[in-house]
Amino acid sequence: ARFGGPPLAEFGVMADDESAAAQGRRAGDGARRAPGSRCRPPVGKRFAQLHPQDAGADITELFLGDPARHADAVWKAWDARAERMVCTRTWGCSAVAEGDMTKMMRHMRVQFMYRHSDEGMSLSSSSLVFPQVQYIDRVLELKAAALAKQHERVQPRYALDHVLRIELMPEVADDELTVRRGATVHCQRRVVVNGALTLNTLHDKVIVPVVGLRRNYHGYTFMDVHDGVAYGPAVSRAIDMSHAPMQDLHKVGDDRTVRVAQLLRDAGHDYLEYVYDRGDFFVFHVWLEAVLDAHESTGAVRVLDGHGNAPPEDSHGMKEHFDS
Repeated sequence: ARFGGPPLAEFGVMADDESAAAQGRRAGDGARRAPGSRCRPPVGKRFAQLHPQDAGADITELFLGDPARHADAVWKAWDARAERMVCTRTWGCSAVAEGDMTKMMRHMRVQFMYRHSDEGMSLSSSSLVFPQVQYIDRVLELKAAALAKQHERVQPRYALDHVLRIELMPEVADDELTVRRGATVHCQRRVVVNGALTLNTLHDKVIVPVVGLRRNYHGYTFMDVHDGVAYGPAVSRAIDMSHAPMQDLHKVGDDRTVRVAQLLRDAGHDYLEYVYDRGDFFVFHVWLEAVLDAHESTGAVRVLDGHGNAPPEDSHGMKEHFDS
């Protein structure tokens, strides 16, 4: 400021430790909201610890809340009045508007302040991981504990077959993806899988081949729409995953540790959001249609029916695909 320029805080750099601490405290009450962010304000006391030189500007507010109250903070999946499914996006945040560089600019400002969770990619000697990762790690711990409590009740369903309906989301509207009742579904598959199937196997051995995608080509994620918790590959070097931090996908739970029957329990109501290719962003809903009785369950994967083609690989997103 002495040299007539903008305050250093605009660039994520504090003039002194006292001002950094003060701005950090203010960030806990609600940092500056990024233009493309549609998350609700943080709920509860802030859990993540910020670097002294990070004022928290442009961080998605959800990650400044209490992980124990994460499910209270995410968007609701069903808007009854509008009779449509609202896509909550990963970790409960809506999609960042196309062309919005806010997340990228924040990441550039703070990348040397925090340690990357992947040591081989770390640019900093700091002991702190990114605040979003601190928050997500705690949410994943709480989610794992909740699933463990349900184990005895859910385990019998591991022996039962589940009928799933896989649908490509048909509508694109601004930064929300919605499914309205009666909307045309251009690509659909109905399959039977065993309830013990992990999400990793569901992706690689079921969804990719039956829909007509290419194995080991693009990144992907599953999201539990009840709480926005995301699962995916523990390690992915797919080029499209480079978009992930700019989509608030700072980390995912290991999809090898979670089974179909654990997340899909209420037939006709429960579904997972499956995103294939984090660059072009093809979004599918994986609905639970029914759970078969023991005498009907064989454990084998079966394709029941379906229609429509999957979008071609590298076809630049769903809007372009449907427009064409």
